[in-house]
Amino acid sequence: KMGLFDKAMIDANECVKLKPRWSKSYFRRGEVFRHMGRWRDAASSYDVAFKCDPNDLSLEKYITEASTRASLESTPEEWLHSVEIRMGLTVDTVWSARCGIIGFIVCCFLAFGQPSEHSNPAANVMLTIAGLLLGGGVGLAIRMLRAAKRRDALSPPDLTELRVRVRAALSTAAAA
Repeated sequence: KMGLFDKAMIDANECVKLKPRWSKSYFRRGEVFRHMGRWRDAASSYDVAFKCDPNDLSLEKYITEASTRASLESTPEEWLHSVEIRMGLTVDTVWSARCGIIGFIVCCFLAFGQPSEHSNPAANVMLTIAGLLLGGGVGLAIRMLRAAKRRDALSPPDLTELRVRVRAALSTAAAA
């Protein structure tokens, strides 16, 4: 509470080492994480404390609060990844979907963001669809490049030059 988080964490970790089955040691660690604003770590520590002492019902309140706050602190990348998982996107389809959506949004802004007297509705719709297709194509290209990199990383290296050098070195050593 005095802002000495490093010292408090050292004390809490020492307490966990000395009494690993004591729920209060994990609770103390959770409290340090809570005061630091590290809600996921706090929830995890409170959860371990509850497993050590399931009769301590006051811990449920701390677990609930920390878990709720942890879900709110997720980054945009984590949120996007969770949405993609719920949509059923896989590694093979995610880049096409991402780029297609971005292309669609950009072309919507281009097509519909101009004054109505200067725009053609049919052209706007065609431009938007073209953006979706172009974005999907870019995503497909990214996916193909990533797959090629994985294949190259997994393919066995060409050892012919190494074999030639080893044979030459062995023949030189045998001659000497």
